[in-house]
Amino acid sequence: MAGLRSNNRFVILTSAPASPIAHIHSRMPVILNQDGEQAWLNPVLSFGDLSALLQPYAGDLETVETPRAPPRQSDLFG
Repeated sequence: MAGLRSNNRFVILTSAPASPIAHIHSRMPVILNQDGEQAWLNPVLSFGDLSALLQPYAGDLETVETPRAPPRQSDLFG
């Protein structure tokens, strides 16, 4: 994943979702491939040089949806 850190603060960068995720949420974390990881960690490159990496992930993603628990019913006996 791509993120930025400054002192004790950290942010995970997001992008538009990959197609398998789009029905769940409108954003997803930026996932970098190995070449992207090396570029992201290269202190010589500027953010402008790296901005092309901030795209929806194009690799294979496995999604697992879990069923939602039914709403809890109130107790009739207190």
